[in-house]
Amino acid sequence: MLELAGALESSVAPLQRALVLAERGGSRFERAEPRLRLAAVHRACQRPELADALEAEALSILAGCPEHGSRLAGPAAAIAPAAPRRDALSPSERAVLRLLPSGLNQREIGAALFLSVNTVKTHCRNIYTKLQAQSREEAVARAHDLGLL
Repeated sequence: MLELAGALESSVAPLQRALVLAERGGSRFERAEPRLRLAAVHRACQRPELADALEAEALSILAGCPEHGSRLAGPAAAIAPAAPRRDALSPSERAVLRLLPSGLNQREIGAALFLSVNTVKTHCRNIYTKLQAQSREEAVARAHDLGLL
């Protein structure tokens, strides 16, 4: 994990240089793309405020362009998977997530939260998807890494 963070950090300076060069006469797409790539790096490095600001700048640059989504979504998404944001989980999913490390089974979690077992299963499935986890243990570990627990 530290190697990935280091590799992502090392890409910040070249992307900032690309951004400066694009400002010297690049098209709208050429000016927006380095911002989106840099935003993806900042999001993966747990800096959502910087990522949000860069994405807003890119969208502002692209305002009025007829095809801005199709040309830039792929390159920005290809850099690194977006880290889940704290607000990506619903309040109910966060409540279930808080009980996952407790060792309670899904029926007991449901009883504690006054939810049906099917609702808890649905929340768990959503949590695993949003945290890019394959198991309960992996979801708990990922949530700890992201500061969600």
